[in-house]
Amino acid sequence: MTHPRSGAGEPVIRMASLMADNAAFWYREISRYLARRTGLRFEVVENVPWQERERMLDRGEVQLAFIIADGAYDAIRAMTIQAEPVRL
Repeated sequence: MTHPRSGAGEPVIRMASLMADNAAFWYREISRYLARRTGLRFEVVENVPWQERERMLDRGEVQLAFIIADGAYDAIRAMTIQAEPVRL
């Protein structure tokens, strides 16, 4: 799995939500928590329509996504999940 890099050359884990915008507070807080616990840099993709966030996920431009489980994201059934262990 490749990760984008910040201007300083460090890996950046991009997060996006395909949930309602009223949940944005929660995933921003989760990104802060993960950054504190792992020492990694997290970037929350916001101010982009959800359809574009879905395409970013499909293209592998997002490494972590919050997805509602009601079938709105059909490709989840066909996803190959790549995971790396992270100790929190």
